[in-house]
Amino acid sequence: MTRQGGPTIKSYYDQTIGNIDSPLRMADRSIQGFFSSQFTEAEVPAFNVARLRVRPGREADFQIGFQNAPLNWPGLLSASLIQTGESTFCLIGEWTEASAIADAHDTMMATVDTFRHTLEPGRIRDHVFGPVVLALK
Repeated sequence: MTRQGGPTIKSYYDQTIGNIDSPLRMADRSIQGFFSSQFTEAEVPAFNVARLRVRPGREADFQIGFQNAPLNWPGLLSASLIQTGESTFCLIGEWTEASAIADAHDTMMATVDTFRHTLEPGRIRDHVFGPVVLALK
């Protein structure tokens, strides 16, 4: 799953959340009480958020692109697209577990490629993901 030109999200995951000695994993261990009260370790869901900036005037094409895209990404439970500004959107995905997000990276990028022409160049601005530490409601 390695892409040419740089590390994959999977390698990022392996260096951060997947690395038992990483600061993220150590912080994760410090909040185990949250996990134990709501989920077994094997069933901790995860979320990702990707912020995207769309070319002015292409918002409708962008939304149609997402609406028509097959979101058959392995491990994806649900996905929502929200508009956060005039030409800014966030995709919020709920996943079976954090590793599913990393595993689906190439498939997600292939989906985005089908409507990348509606995005400002290089404008997947932020992409963050992680396991649920506390389900509030």
